[in-house]
Amino acid sequence: MSWGGLPLGGVLGGASGTAFGAPTTLWIGTVGMTLSFLPAFLSPLRTMTAPTPHDEGGRDDGPADDRQLSEAR
Repeated sequence: MSWGGLPLGGVLGGASGTAFGAPTTLWIGTVGMTLSFLPAFLSPLRTMTAPTPHDEGGRDDGPADDRQLSEAR
């Protein structure tokens, strides 16, 4: 979690509560929270895939099995 935004949110919430009133501020917060997924949803992040070891130029040793572990001892 990012705790750095809490003071800013408190100040903005207090200022909008003073300027617009509590019910309007709660509606603004509700709409903001409802739409907060849109930046990530509309970004290329949604269609990205994890790179495979072959894409990075590294070796693909695969998962270690019991035989490899007993040979290492």
